[in-house]
Amino acid sequence: MGEGTAAMTIPVTFTVRPAGGGIQVTVRFGIDTEPGQRLDRSGRTVKPHYIEEVTIRHNERTVLTAYLGPAIARQPALSFRLESGRTGGVVAVAGRSNRGEMIEATHRLA
Repeated sequence: MGEGTAAMTIPVTFTVRPAGGGIQVTVRFGIDTEPGQRLDRSGRTVKPHYIEEVTIRHNERTVLTAYLGPAIARQPALSFRLESGRTGGVVAVAGRSNRGEMIEATHRLA
């Protein structure tokens, strides 16, 4: 894992909309990623900060596993379509950053 064990959890927001008989789910992560190649004003390298791994489950079934890295968007998002998305189901997100921050969130499909 990353540097030590952080008590912080990365915030997650969900956007859900109907899409051709299923549902489109977008999961946005509240993290300002940093690839670790940029210099700050004093000329020192800014430490990397990014999501390493994310698993998304729908009603206890894994539907997506992503291994990310430093070359992603500043405020990353994953979007996917569930063919069997129905009312009352639950989408759960779990993962971690390179600094040991956890990602844990659930969303009930209404």
